[in-house]
Amino acid sequence: MNIPNPNTVTENTGPSHIFIGRVITMDDDTPVAEAVAVAGNKIVAVGKREDIEPLARTGTTGTQIIELGEKVLYPGFIEPHMHLWVTAINYEWTDCSAFANKTIDEVKKRLADAAAAAEPGAWVLGKLFDPSLLPGMPELTLTELDAIIPNNPVFVFNASMHFAYVNSVALSRAGITADMPNPAGGSFMHDENGALNGILSEMSAIEPVLQQIGISPEVVAQNAARITEDATRVGVTTMREAATGALFGAQEVSMLHHMKEQGKLKTRLSLALVDEAAKTWPETAETAPGAGDEFVWIGARKIVADGSNQGMSGYQSQPYIGSDNRGKLDIDPNELKRRIAWCHENGWQVMIHANGDAAVETVTNAYHEVLSQLPPRELRHRIEHCSLVNNDALFAKMKAVNVSPSFLINHVYYWGKTLRDNILGPDRIHMLDRANAAIEAGLKTTFHSDYNVSPINPLHYVQVAVTRKMWDNGEVLAPDQCISVGQAMRAITIDAAWQLNIDEQFGSITPGKFADFVILGEDPQEANPDEIDKIKIAETWLGGQPIQ
Repeated sequence: MNIPNPNTVTENTGPSHIFIGRVITMDDDTPVAEAVAVAGNKIVAVGKREDIEPLARTGTTGTQIIELGEKVLYPGFIEPHMHLWVTAINYEWTDCSAFANKTIDEVKKRLADAAAAAEPGAWVLGKLFDPSLLPGMPELTLTELDAIIPNNPVFVFNASMHFAYVNSVALSRAGITADMPNPAGGSFMHDENGALNGILSEMSAIEPVLQQIGISPEVVAQNAARITEDATRVGVTTMREAATGALFGAQEVSMLHHMKEQGKLKTRLSLALVDEAAKTWPETAETAPGAGDEFVWIGARKIVADGSNQGMSGYQSQPYIGSDNRGKLDIDPNELKRRIAWCHENGWQVMIHANGDAAVETVTNAYHEVLSQLPPRELRHRIEHCSLVNNDALFAKMKAVNVSPSFLINHVYYWGKTLRDNILGPDRIHMLDRANAAIEAGLKTTFHSDYNVSPINPLHYVQVAVTRKMWDNGEVLAPDQCISVGQAMRAITIDAAWQLNIDEQFGSITPGKFADFVILGEDPQEANPDEIDKIKIAETWLGGQPIQ
């Protein structure tokens, strides 16, 4: 990569843009600057105004001087774990969330209204249903769905995307019967009489129904482009798509490159291939580790170890409240170790989803056992969500083998109260999203949305990590795990870039890196912590050009 040298800037080859004002670089060598010069898509100089401003060229192709005034310039935000494809599929489905519906009856009415407006036999599709956030934690079973929508097939995604709810017509279309064996890692769930109850657990059980819905790749691509545009509005310039290949196989990679060539993608995309799917693909130059360019590239392999804590399928060391259910592992521990070893030896970063405390412990121990016996490589393996950590020694084990956590910090905000009161209990809730403990253990820590499990909004992640306030009552959950605004801003910029193995090109405002920026109306490090997510995103820049 040819990096422009700021010392060679002349009147004819000077910067295309110079930003003047308050600049927070996230670069430890120059944390705060007064000016930034950009040539083409790269940063060429950072420093004091008096040193940078004279680099401006004159004439018809002169440098554009951008005065920030009261605003502040940061590196573009990085979303290290989201789901582009599955969210693109359900982008316009009926909103069944607890934020749009206060009761299960309101959810049912929305679905019934959608069915009334649908053509005979057409699918009725819903998203974001979450019984854990509704009064009484009601389920949405085949019995309820058949009663309100008997003739159209129904498919409703749980907010976690680890469950789906369908009616009899949908099961029939997918050919799912009560005597059918469960797929690997998933379940066609049954009632106490052995009949199917319409609840599907994990993607291997959900996928047969999804395949019947028949959403065109053109619509999915259109919605995927809209998602990247939405992300720029909250300051995001790079995202990690965390389940590539789950729906359309290797075609998803080709589709993204094609969309990039057409100018339809508004953010950069690093891709994590679903390991179970990618194992079956023929090896090609397009799907090798690191393949691609600075806009779309292959970044990792993704493995799922368990389910959802709020869905009570996360693997726990103790049962969920009022039950003997501890959840389960979705992969045999020995197979998990084999996959970690294969990925490490073949140059793949690994992202392993682990929510329950027993799952996090199992995954951490597997990493530690395998990586302690293999030659070290700078692959920066990860634990996704890392929701419940029952022992600080686990963070020390992660640190010993260069494994780091990425927290779905919105678990605190949206689900903290129900996890405490209804699912885990007050004696175990202290385990949730222990960002401060991870940082104290010397780990680089990041925050993600798991979109569309929760909305993409990095400034909101910062606010939650700093305040740990829950949405429904404003209580602070485990205040000892609050971190500083500066630490939280690192988690959505330079530390996220490090975790994605792109910190040499992105994540800080440093000469030689890509000119990906966000201009904020106020510095989060000087704002009211309870109002950080209200800070205006004035502009988002990608590769030296405004994108929003």
